[in-house]
Amino acid sequence: MRSPHSPEPLEAGTAVAAPVGALPREFRLPAVPAQLVIARGHVERAALAMGFDERATYEIVFAVNEAVTNAVQHGSADHAGTIGLFIEPGDDGLTVVVSDSGSFVPSPADCAPTSEQGRGLVLMSQLMDQVDLFPCAEGTVVRLHRDRNGASAIGGDRGA
Repeated sequence: MRSPHSPEPLEAGTAVAAPVGALPREFRLPAVPAQLVIARGHVERAALAMGFDERATYEIVFAVNEAVTNAVQHGSADHAGTIGLFIEPGDDGLTVVVSDSGSFVPSPADCAPTSEQGRGLVLMSQLMDQVDLFPCAEGTVVRLHRDRNGASAIGGDRGA
């Protein structure tokens, strides 16, 4: 797997309508909130092309949206002002890697019911089958994986 730190920037508004094998897999997105819709669109198309149902696709997109939001809001862009998005469809499921050039600083989960901070990794873990966080010298990498055979995380029996 190539580093998600190396691809060229994706032009805003670029549309991808192709079979999953032909989907662009690596993107450099400008580290701005307006790019969330671009990231969500690419991940949604990949999940649907792999045959994930509507609910599973929603959960995958929601988890990736959280990871990209964290990279934009709490991470650091690279020298070109971008973050990485790598989409890897496989026989066992879909893996999405989000990377930024910042140092990971853990924040304690805020337990207040109205809080919007400190719950991202917990939420991603509830929606995906595997979530890995890799703080490294080049930045922070979050790897999200959803099994092809897993049921819906929300209200579903997963792994059965």
